[in-house]
Amino acid sequence: MTVKKEVFMKKIVLVLLILVVIGGTAFSFDISTFPSPIGKNSILISPMFNMGFTPSYWYFDSWFVLGLTVPVDYCLPIPFALAVGLEFGFASTAKEFSDGVLLPVLVRVSWHPNFEVRGLDPYVITKIGFSIGASKYMKGGFSYGGGVGCRYFFNDFIGIFGDLGYDRYGVGGDYWYDAWYYYTFFHLGATFKVGGSSNSGGSRSSSSSSSSRSSGRYVVNTDTINVRSGPSADNSIVGTLPRGTRVEVLNNSGTWWEIRSGGLRGYVNSTLLKED
Repeated sequence: MTVKKEVFMKKIVLVLLILVVIGGTAFSFDISTFPSPIGKNSILISPMFNMGFTPSYWYFDSWFVLGLTVPVDYCLPIPFALAVGLEFGFASTAKEFSDGVLLPVLVRVSWHPNFEVRGLDPYVITKIGFSIGASKYMKGGFSYGGGVGCRYFFNDFIGIFGDLGYDRYGVGGDYWYDAWYYYTFFHLGATFKVGGSSNSGGSRSSSSSSSSRSSGRYVVNTDTINVRSGPSADNSIVGTLPRGTRVEVLNNSGTWWEIRSGGLRGYVNSTLLKED
């Protein structure tokens, strides 16, 4: 019965991963930048509550597992929305807390596809590590996990998230505890963003830009230019323009200029434009 449960949960996670990939093809998303307001070099601290079960071969039933872990992720400064980090905390059965505490320590790698919806951060995650036994019956063991989830930021610093996955914490111990593992499938928590750049997630109006501004006509002076949602390469791409396209400059402060071309409005690198 327990083996069937494990196989069933693995199938659920596999189906979810497939749906994420297929679903992504229905949207325009950018794999080179993080969703707003996350930016490269950001640190995400995400304490979360974990729920699952552990099988008991001795009593032929399952015990409810509760846990609290704190993932800390660093958003890599590379042209791909990957984050790496550590996850640590504790997990135990609700029935025998004093005799069954585990302290998982996991390395995490997560991918955050940018669907260009400000505040929305879908992600796919994988984990690997070791669980340390913190009681007389538990010796710990090899642990791993993975899953899919979604985070929503209320502002540039605080968000909430939930994910569905498959975390297996190795136990090992004496007597019938040798056959035990802890599983968690549901994770809920909050995220606190620290440092890093913050994708603006949308075009800023000319009235809120720098006082240094002017209007003018320019053309694209490269094969293709990316139009971004904010004035940096860390911001999401909202469109592209081919060579020779005429653009109207709304704000020429700094290297990144705010432009408009037809119905497209955003920021481009001014070194790739020339006067018309």
